[in-house]
Amino acid sequence: MAINKVSNQVQKHGVLQVVTAYGVDSTATSSASFVDCPNMTVTLNNVRAGSKILIQVDGVMRHYGGAGNFTYGQLLRDGGSMTASTKGLTITNVSSYSPFTMMAYQDNETAGTHTYKLQWRVDAGSCDAYGVPMMVVMEIAQ
Repeated sequence: MAINKVSNQVQKHGVLQVVTAYGVDSTATSSASFVDCPNMTVTLNNVRAGSKILIQVDGVMRHYGGAGNFTYGQLLRDGGSMTASTKGLTITNVSSYSPFTMMAYQDNETAGTHTYKLQWRVDAGSCDAYGVPMMVVMEIAQ
């Protein structure tokens, strides 16, 4: 009986689901408007009302645009931006690839199906990703 109680408790109070997306190796953008990062979209089905959603994106990027220019990233939930600022993730001009991590948290999610995605843009020049970026989305019981 103790095993069943632990199992039930995890379902009520733990991580309910984890979905991972892997981006495209060596992808690039020169768009000045936010565009979707290839394959960086996750859909959670049967989300419980009141759940918390934790999103983490990891990767390696390099920006080409000259001093003072940047690459920006934002996370979307059902088409609306989740980032607290107008820029979200910011990567400046660098001569080598730089690792990055971006996280977002959604409290008190509504029940149903929700789609989360990563977008990026540059203010000048271009940006490319090295290797395969990863996005992990977790639903956590309230």
